[in-house]
Amino acid sequence: MSLGLATSLIQMPTVRQLLDRILDDLRSGRSVLGLLPEGVDPSLLRSDLLNGLEHWDLRIHEVFVPQLDAQISAAALGQTLGIDWGVSTAPRTVENLLRRADLPEILFLDGFDELAEEDRVQWLRFVVQWAEVCQSRHSTDEEGAKILPALCLLAQASKVPPPPPATNVLLAVHVWWGIPTTLEMRLLCQLASAQDSTPLSRWKEYVIPAIAGSDLSLGDYLWVQAYSTGAELADVLRAFAQERGWTKAELETLSMEGLPREGTPRLEGWPLPSPLYQIWARGMVHWTLDHGLERHSAVLAQLDRQEALDHRLWRGQAGLLLPQIDEARLALCAHLNQRYGPDWPYKWQEPELDPDRRAVRDTPFACQWGHLESLLRNCPNLERERRWSRLASWSRQIRNDLAHYRPISLNDYERFCQEVKRGYQAGLMTAC
Repeated sequence: MSLGLATSLIQMPTVRQLLDRILDDLRSGRSVLGLLPEGVDPSLLRSDLLNGLEHWDLRIHEVFVPQLDAQISAAALGQTLGIDWGVSTAPRTVENLLRRADLPEILFLDGFDELAEEDRVQWLRFVVQWAEVCQSRHSTDEEGAKILPALCLLAQASKVPPPPPATNVLLAVHVWWGIPTTLEMRLLCQLASAQDSTPLSRWKEYVIPAIAGSDLSLGDYLWVQAYSTGAELADVLRAFAQERGWTKAELETLSMEGLPREGTPRLEGWPLPSPLYQIWARGMVHWTLDHGLERHSAVLAQLDRQEALDHRLWRGQAGLLLPQIDEARLALCAHLNQRYGPDWPYKWQEPELDPDRRAVRDTPFACQWGHLESLLRNCPNLERERRWSRLASWSRQIRNDLAHYRPISLNDYERFCQEVKRGYQAGLMTAC
């Protein structure tokens, strides 16, 4: 990660919740299969899980599965654990391996994603079998409460053929779903730009969460790329799609037909329908609490869905700009109110529309940008305030664009910030 977002990500609430659930399962002797979409490196969770388990004084043995012999079996696992079967002639089965008193509490399986597909299928069967045997031992063993060794396997979901194993009594399937949230993605961007408070960094803090959704790797990619308009953003996203190996021809064959519609606000059940599981595993769709189920923005770019990309760009900009624009309006109203009294919006020139006329008579702070711009440009009594006409004009234009769901360019935002900066330097923006 070029921004080091992974370190901060581990501290986000949704990630901590996922890690805590996994740790609780492992500590109770329940095996775990963690499924992650493309773009999420299992190593993000691995080290933190190991630290958490060591904190509880649990014995852990890390098993690099590609180094085991071709037989995926209890015998092969026992060999890598250094199990001494002695002179026993008992079959080298999972049942008999679990009877050994010298087993660690946690077996951490690494390297699963490097295996050939046939071996991955066999390992998944082995994990399921392990959990089933542990369940049987729990129900029949006189030892009763003894905690049996648990397996932990974190895998790229695209490497796990559908349908993935299902959760049962002693096997928990945990899924990277809706992580990080839009708010957490914004916080990650803020942390990354803590030493760089510029219009560009503020712009990206709002635009990137709206575009990247829960894809941290795309968020990191967008942070270091240059784009000002929706069209330029689409070019950047197409380059990202090519890095992921998502071709337009392939994406055109994918269908969302029969799947939950885009924007579905609640989609937290597991397992996912098989077609949705496969495109989620490849990172082509994601789900957030804010926006529901959505196609990945790079998929939209490859499919030339500029209108959808512009909407996502707009929703990020609206959250950033609309409050700033209204703050500038209120500051300008307060400045004029202080100098000319509360009747300044109508005593020299009234607003054009009846509702606006009534509103400004109730309070001068109801004066909108259109009337403000007209007063500052045309009213002789406000000639000394004409220097604020550019702020009014530019704010009005941006507000109108956003009000009509049209995204603006980064250059437009930077120009607005320049006008606001002039207001701060002249003391205008502290008037309210």
